[in-house]
This record gives sequence, structure tokens and C-alpha cells, in this order.
Amino acid sequence: MSEEAFFVMSHEVARRRAIEAVQRAAEGWRVFIKRPKRTLDQNSLIHPVISNLAKALDRPTDIESLRQLRYLLLEQWRHETDRKPMFQRSYDGQRWVSVDKGTSDLDKLDCSEFIEWLLAQEAEVTA
Repeated sequence: MSEEAFFVMSHEVARRRAIEAVQRAAEGWRVFIKRPKRTLDQNSLIHPVISNLAKALDRPTDIESLRQLRYLLLEQWRHETDRKPMFQRSYDGQRWVSVDKGTSDLDKLDCSEFIEWLLAQEAEVTA
């Protein structure tokens, strides 16, 4: 194999091609198996809920403010579900910096759980 390959296990042909690629791979090549990322449908549900929460909480609703609120909500969900926070010392060592990934990096299962939690937050705030 001379190039990188990426396979989505969506049908038997893809699975067979992935197995064949692994068998042909030279020594030292690496194989990663990852859960599927969140879907576009999941993504399209997150943003309106965050906007509704911002309005209900009298927070700004411009794009940057909603992005920041999304990260705050994602951090709160991680905290409440006992997921380990991801902080590192800054390059100069003077402060702690969050290095968590955003919602686009969630896999489908975690995104579903986050959406359920988010909808519960919306119901609580807008009740």
C-alpha cells in the first residue's frame, strides 16, 4: 500500500476491503478503529436548543456567544457525567487551559447522551 486508506464499516464490501488493506499493509503501518462521529441530524438538534437556552437565560445570542455557551454546556455535561476534564498547563506554565474537543468531535453515542442532557436542561430552564 502506498497511500493512507479510510473505511467506514457501512456494508460487507467495505469491511472486506478494510481487511484486505490490513493484510497488505507493510510492517509499521498503523490501524485505528474508532466509533462513528455524531451525525448531521444530531448536530442540527444541538444548535437550536442552545439558542433557546441562551434566550431563556437572557444571554447574548450572537454566533460567538452561542459558541461559548455550547462549550460551557458541554463542559457541564462532562462534569455531571463523570467524564474526566481535559486541562493542560499553558505553554508558559502560567494558567490552566481547557483542551477539550467540541461537539463536532463527539461520537454518536456520546452525542446522543449530550443531546438528552441538553434537552433536560432546556426543559428545566424554560419551564
